[in-house]
Amino acid sequence: MTSNKFINLILRFGGMGSKFILIILLSKYLSVQDYGEFNLLTTSITIAIYVLGLDFYNYAIRDILSNTKNVYHKIVNTFLLYIVIYVIFFLLLAIFLKDIRFITDYYLYFFLISITEHLSQELYRLQIAFTKITLANTLLFFRIFGYAFTVILIFYQHHFIEISTILKIWALFNSIVLMVGLFDLFKGHKIMFSLDVNWVKKGLKVSLFFFGATFFLKILEYANRYIIAYFSSDYDVGIFSFYSNIAIIITVYISTIVTSYQLPNLIKNASSNNIKQLLYRTKKDLIKQSIICFILSGFVLIIFLYWQDKADYQQYIFLFPILGISSIIVNISLIYYFEMLIFHKEKSILLSTLKSCILNFVVAVPLIKYFGVTGAAIATIIGAVLLFYFRRFELKKHAIN
Repeated sequence: MTSNKFINLILRFGGMGSKFILIILLSKYLSVQDYGEFNLLTTSITIAIYVLGLDFYNYAIRDILSNTKNVYHKIVNTFLLYIVIYVIFFLLLAIFLKDIRFITDYYLYFFLISITEHLSQELYRLQIAFTKITLANTLLFFRIFGYAFTVILIFYQHHFIEISTILKIWALFNSIVLMVGLFDLFKGHKIMFSLDVNWVKKGLKVSLFFFGATFFLKILEYANRYIIAYFSSDYDVGIFSFYSNIAIIITVYISTIVTSYQLPNLIKNASSNNIKQLLYRTKKDLIKQSIICFILSGFVLIIFLYWQDKADYQQYIFLFPILGISSIIVNISLIYYFEMLIFHKEKSILLSTLKSCILNFVVAVPLIKYFGVTGAAIATIIGAVLLFYFRRFELKKHAIN
């Protein structure tokens, strides 16, 4: 690992680590039911972020990297599109989801956090595309660490904190760091607020395939929590969410160490003679780094379970190896996603995810209904295997490899 990668890993995990400590702290001092409800809210924000973007960034960044003309005009057009999406989405949300308590009770915060999280995510992707990786991870660190540290500080001062206060602090730090990032992105560049309708329309046609794929991928990743809530209780959601939050460390690690470095390089070199060697090296990195992080995550889990000292979570420790291996399988399958992405096989990306999602949902409902969180974990690993298989199948179908 180079010193640059090590610095970025420290920054990324410093931020994510502080958030993780906050999540563990909440799991220790909140009731399992309240912890489950809080996770349903944060999961809904995560899903909203993907809906708000329509995965337009896949088209925009690929076009920016492959065609460097009018780069900042393309960026402005992308943000103008997002503003339109925000207005439509939150109007529909207010009309159709007004009876969902954990959203309506915190609607304003849900609105602010979803938008600032989405814009911050888009800004992070642009910084990665422009190879400003250290800057991207530095801003990410201050955004997450500032929010988590402030919440933890208030909690230890008062030994109590309301969910609304946590959400206020989250929105505040998102907004501050977002303004800093936007200033850096546009400084020295003339901004023209003119909409290139043809470019946006072309992008939407392409990105809708990506959006469909991401939408079904998020259903694959998060539907189990809602199914648990439907058939069981917020208590079981809390148990499952706790171990899912540990397993997701592997995905964050892979995103930092492999994806952020390799994917822009793969896109730039898609037509070069050494693309196969680059893909092979990326595949090796995905496998090796996923296994390393799985082992490290296991040690982290043991430490936190000891500190947490809650039998409710300890008795379900068997969930971690199942969910951790699921995460490894999904991360290794990214090599097939990367290859379909760089060779413009958007329909194949959508089909692979759609098939996996439908089959997994059919399996997940009875498993969760009759076996609870254990069934949810089994459904998760089945979903990971399905995603791996269909991504590989769709790639081989086009004989790209």
